Amino acid sequence: FIWFLFAVLGVQLMMGRLWECVDTSTGIATALDEVNCTGTNLSWQNPHYNFDNVGVALLTLTTVGIGPSPLPIMWEAIDSTEPGLAPERNHSAALGLYFIAFVILGSLTALNFFIAALVD
Repeated sequence: FIWFLFAVLGVQLMMGRLWECVDTSTGIATALDEVNCTGTNLSWQNPHYNFDNVGVALLTLTTVGIGPSPLPIMWEAIDSTEPGLAPERNHSAALGLYFIAFVILGSLTALNFFIAALVD
């Protein structure tokens, strides 16, 4: 239930904000917005883990909660700007609190389920 609440909140806070202009020949993101992301090797792409709908947000939160490290996804969110604009370093620092709260509450929930399964 807590994961679903965080997924809905994540969609409200970050829907459409994680897109970036990627040079397809190198796979490296560039500092261009959607309008200027034109060229032979440029593509406006959404990362695999995003918050554009609740289903993908749950998958993203599962990766954040039980994956090896939540930091890459958290930094993408912190660098996000408005939809259609290029990411800027530390533009949305408050979104870091969203991830910190999720890691604390989501991990406690997962740990609670794991301990309950062991006890039963």
